[in-house]
Amino acid sequence: MLTLPISWDYEQLKPGKYTIDTVVHGQNLWNKLPLTWRFKKSFTIKADDVKTVNAQALKKPKNKWAYVATARGVLMLVSITGLIKVLRRS
Repeated sequence: MLTLPISWDYEQLKPGKYTIDTVVHGQNLWNKLPLTWRFKKSFTIKADDVKTVNAQALKKPKNKWAYVATARGVLMLVSITGLIKVLRRS
């Protein structure tokens, strides 16, 4: 089984028929020759399943860079303050 991530810009899926047509390019590990696989699958999402599918699929990643930048800034400020205190005592 191969799981491929599919993005639809965090929009909710609606009940209906869908077709996924995907081409995967790779390389053979033994002789380094290129490989290409084509997958085409049709599926139906029923009205009962829409809520479950959207709850699993619509997990937008959280941006944690603000927390990281704030923590680094505070750590740098504390380090500089400690360094200044040590240098003034000498």
